[in-house]
Amino acid sequence: MRNTWLIGLMVLALVSCKKDPEPEGTLEIELVTTVNGQPFQDQVVFTNVSGRQYYFDVVKLLLSNITLVEANGNTQLAVSDVLFDIGGNKIYTSESDPTTLVARVQAPAGSYTGVRFGIGAPADRNNGNPASYPSSHPLHIDQKMNWSWATGYRFLIAEGRIDSSANKNGDVDLGFAYHTGLNELYREIQWNGSTDGIELPVDGTARLRIQLDLGKLFYQPGDTLDMVKHNLTHTTPLGSEQYSLAEKVSNNLVQSALTRIK
Repeated sequence: MRNTWLIGLMVLALVSCKKDPEPEGTLEIELVTTVNGQPFQDQVVFTNVSGRQYYFDVVKLLLSNITLVEANGNTQLAVSDVLFDIGGNKIYTSESDPTTLVARVQAPAGSYTGVRFGIGAPADRNNGNPASYPSSHPLHIDQKMNWSWATGYRFLIAEGRIDSSANKNGDVDLGFAYHTGLNELYREIQWNGSTDGIELPVDGTARLRIQLDLGKLFYQPGDTLDMVKHNLTHTTPLGSEQYSLAEKVSNNLVQSALTRIK
């Protein structure tokens, strides 16, 4: 009888210590894509800062660990992996099936001072097996972000054609392809300024809007990438000219191409 009484007390204690589910809201994540400030459309011709006409036909961007930051420094992970298939107008997340234009994920409700995320896959996932994920997952082999000839993922794919003529006659004849990857090129962005707060209400919705200006992948003030002379990179091998080109594009992503829309 005594043992039964003790067991009853233990069960009661476990039940009473069980926490209620944390209140949640819906975080909508939208990537607004432009080219030199103009709305992006695939295979629509734009003019780069060097006066050459060009267009994109494949653009994909892999983000990871989108995390909400609290005033005390604590963090809440909203979603671990997000793939923006920009040319295909699709978003793949680790939390849901593919969606169009805006990804919706559940996150703990609260007042946040900012947001942090990675560009690419962090090392623990970059070195993983693409076939181990569900087919709708951003890191599954079906999304074609993994290198077909090596381990790891491409963090950015930007492909299209550009006018290579000496007189810039507008004939977009030369293909270009910028594929970045490798653990060394994983980058993080944190927006935690006075106007970067996110208020996520219980059972309500907040939106995180990120702008990607594809034109800014290829230039910084005073440092313009020659898209004709340097029109191709698959990143490897480490330390090569291809790696240096991929590193430049990766740094441009962080420094100017990705910005927060308030």
